[in-house]
Amino acid sequence: MTEIYRPGPGPYQHPAAFVATLGLMPQIITRALDRLRPLEPMLQHAVIIHTAEYRPHALWPTLADFRAYLASTYAPMTIELVPIARRGEPTLRDVESPAHAEVTFQVIYNATRELKRDGYRLHSLIAGGRKSIIIYSVLSAQLLFDAQDKLWHIFSEDEYNRELGLRAHVPEHVTQLAEIPVLYVSRLAPMMRELILHSDDPTRAMRIFEEQEDVEKLAYLQRFYNECDPVDQKILLLRYQENTNAVVARRVHLSESAVSNRLRNVAERYFTDTRTGRSRYAQLPSNPQGALLLELRPILSRVIASDSP
Repeated sequence: MTEIYRPGPGPYQHPAAFVATLGLMPQIITRALDRLRPLEPMLQHAVIIHTAEYRPHALWPTLADFRAYLASTYAPMTIELVPIARRGEPTLRDVESPAHAEVTFQVIYNATRELKRDGYRLHSLIAGGRKSIIIYSVLSAQLLFDAQDKLWHIFSEDEYNRELGLRAHVPEHVTQLAEIPVLYVSRLAPMMRELILHSDDPTRAMRIFEEQEDVEKLAYLQRFYNECDPVDQKILLLRYQENTNAVVARRVHLSESAVSNRLRNVAERYFTDTRTGRSRYAQLPSNPQGALLLELRPILSRVIASDSP
């Protein structure tokens, strides 16, 4: 039996969002929303991901008409259209090449990622668009979902009836929502989720998972960096970019000796054995600060890349 969400104490206090890709049959989305809304009273936002190839429907001749219908019919839920396109480029008409597939994956992944970072619980529908688009929706769910999120498919009895299958709304027995099990990363390796949420590159997120990187080490590095104060973080980033202490000192408005002392303190904290409370700092080679930067390279390089235009 499908679980019914009830607002109240616990995780379901968080608002929910609906994510779907728009294919040739926009009525799939209205039917899914009709089934989902009674199950999810906190549904507040819908993201519809689309190509430029919109097939006119009798009720909605244009994509703008469809959006207006959704906004009116499912108010006060807000509707957001997300085109499959690189920033500043035209919306793709179709997914016809590996390059198009890469753009598609990035758009779906980042739309999902932004909703998760905004605190939404997600209901993602995998029943619209090309199979390649659906695959990227599933991959995004695996990378970004947690136990509160749901992946759905919809079955319609009249799907292959040329006339009846076009109806926007149908009796309850005609359509059924089926939850698709998701083996998501945060279930297998909870510490990896924070790293993935901070990456806007889905291929990088996939590599983190596929290459079985040292998850515990990466999580520790991220946690250690997050616990550094903002000045120390800036010093680490500037030194990682091969700036001298003199340059760093000018950038952070400190003396060179203060910069050096801060780096030493950070290194001593990092190289302290949490089990014994003893620091391995004195046992390191002649350049322990360089060793620290080398250790933190996965985190520092990611921060620098995310800050680049």
